[in-house]
Amino acid sequence: MPMAPSRKPHITSTSYRTLFPFFLIIAVVLLLIWRLIVSPNLSSPPPRKCPQGTSMHWVQPGDNCWELARTNGWTLEKFKEVNPKIVCESLMPGTSVCLPVKDNLVNAPSKAKAGSKLSQTTSKGRKPQRA
Repeated sequence: MPMAPSRKPHITSTSYRTLFPFFLIIAVVLLLIWRLIVSPNLSSPPPRKCPQGTSMHWVQPGDNCWELARTNGWTLEKFKEVNPKIVCESLMPGTSVCLPVKDNLVNAPSKAKAGSKLSQTTSKGRKPQRA
């Protein structure tokens, strides 16, 4: 019995289009596996170490170096000395900076000085009566 002539499969561009998502998923999975095996430390930076007597603080929107230093009892120079890699001109929220531990605050500026009008209120929030 003679063999029937074999037909070559007809490959069109639609055949490739149906297989493209499958190969794309395979490629992405292989790249992720390669990244985890070759460079597992690239996923997150190491936690920042602060010097003794300081603790890490996450910068909030609206914070700036001068205000952070002043409210924590430091000069701007001391802030820059403890945080040498921080660029104050482009301080972004989410950046970690080292600030003094709250127990170590010495000579922190108070918001109400002894002679100011803010400190001359009674415990109920009223100004004292003058005689």
